[in-house]
Amino acid sequence: MQFSVEEELRLKFLIPPKLVGNWDQTGCHYVPSVGRSRAVQGVEVATVGAEDKRQITVVLAAAEDIHPQAQDDQLADGGL
Repeated sequence: MQFSVEEELRLKFLIPPKLVGNWDQTGCHYVPSVGRSRAVQGVEVATVGAEDKRQITVVLAAAEDIHPQAQDDQLADGGL
C-alpha cells in the first residue's frame, strides 16, 4: 500500500487524524453581482458595480474533530 507524503509524515510522527486540518483559499468579490434585481418584472434597473473585479482572499479550514477545546484538554492530560 502506498501512502501520500502527508500520510507518511502523520504515521511517522504519530499524529492522530483528528489533529490534521485541511485548508483552502479562494477569491471572494467585494461586490457580488448576479445580474438580477428585486424590481418589479419589466422595470429596467441599472446595475452598479457589475464590472468591479476586485476580490479579497478567503481562507476556509476544517478538521476531522470540531471540538478543539477537547483536544487541548486531552493533550494537557498526556494523551488522546
